[in-house]
Amino acid sequence: KQMNYQAVGFGPDDLRLGVGELLSVAAGETEEDTLFASANVVLIDPSLMPQTKLIRVGRINIGVTSVIDPESITGQISDEITIKDPIQAARIAASKWRPDIVSLRVLMFYGSEEAAKKLALEVPEFKLIIVAGGAGEPTFQPVAIPGSRTKLILTGEKGMYAGLYGLFDRGEAKYARVPLTQQFEDAPEMRQL
Repeated sequence: KQMNYQAVGFGPDDLRLGVGELLSVAAGETEEDTLFASANVVLIDPSLMPQTKLIRVGRINIGVTSVIDPESITGQISDEITIKDPIQAARIAASKWRPDIVSLRVLMFYGSEEAAKKLALEVPEFKLIIVAGGAGEPTFQPVAIPGSRTKLILTGEKGMYAGLYGLFDRGEAKYARVPLTQQFEDAPEMRQL
């Protein structure tokens, strides 16, 4: 919240927490207060968490949602957590945004790169899929998925890079991956927290 995140997706470690603890962190008073958005993770009742977020940046509306691939979940999760089919859930989420209102549809995907590519072919409405849960370094540039207009960005592991995706009024986008080296000092506010 202090870093002003607008949308956060669930990872497998999050789902191993108890539902009460998850809801205390993830749920807000209103949908605008709620950081988490997931198209396929339901905590007890679908009304408790939004499936999508609409983020306005300048004059650009960005539709964001997330899915987690059930194959990426290891260990036991609570019976109060339901994981829906990621492709079907992503399709339903993408259909909520009118093309004349939302200029960019973004899917945060936790799972393998192969599963994300398969989803892109099945749900072509997403222009950008950001994939977490893979190994190695993040992609140098967004990768085009053959047979699709969707681009894919891998986040890498261990938080060694920050990915920046810049949107401009003329409709173009620029991407850069920034290595988080010692040139960035630890923020005292985050260390205190």
